Amino acid sequence: MSTAAAIGWGGWTAAALPELAGLAERARALGPIVAAVLGLAGLALLLAGARRRRPLGAAGGAAIGAVAALAARGWISAALGLGVPAAATLAAAAGGVAGLLFPAAFAFAAGALPGALLGWHVPLGGSAAAGAAAGAVALGALAAWLAGAVAALVSSGLGAVACAAALLAALGPRPAAGELASHPVALAGLAAVLWVAGAAFQLGRGPAAPRQPAAPAPPAGDGRTEVVRL
Repeated sequence: MSTAAAIGWGGWTAAALPELAGLAERARALGPIVAAVLGLAGLALLLAGARRRRPLGAAGGAAIGAVAALAARGWISAALGLGVPAAATLAAAAGGVAGLLFPAAFAFAAGALPGALLGWHVPLGGSAAAGAAAGAVALGALAAWLAGAVAALVSSGLGAVACAAALLAALGPRPAAGELASHPVALAGLAAVLWVAGAAFQLGRGPAAPRQPAAPAPPAGDGRTEVVRL
């Protein structure tokens, strides 16, 4: 990776950590009911999310849309005049609907987004857009080929984030939640541990077994009783 790309990623990381700390503080105010809902949803995604492709497509599509809007927030603000919250909300809604309707395309999108972000920092022929397009196509095709593994990784990642948010919401105003929220690296480390554990569990289980077709019903008789003579 070039020096400019390394600086770009370093700047992105430095900007992302305060944002993560702000999100953690917001999660603390969600309350116990939301914490319970997030915890149950997170556990379901961690343990079996990859086996429910349509709900995963909706949740993952919403996450991909929101991240894409955040990554392109400068262009969206200049071209469309939308603020970050509005753009992220609209993109998440569009991504969720698309993932729900077309779950088979979710794996490609899950690879295309990081491919585009990586390719943007590795220009082709001096063009960052060409690098982003090439990266999106390359990683998107690879993700589509490895759709089962991608589903396990994405569902576990979403589940890990949901469980971390549930923990913060459950702790609420307690000092432990404040300490965790003020150290975004530790919070990201906790989510990473859950992510790896969930992905390993789901990959170890393998894909869901296909449903066996129901056995055909025996032919109905004509209602007459046969008499067997000895």
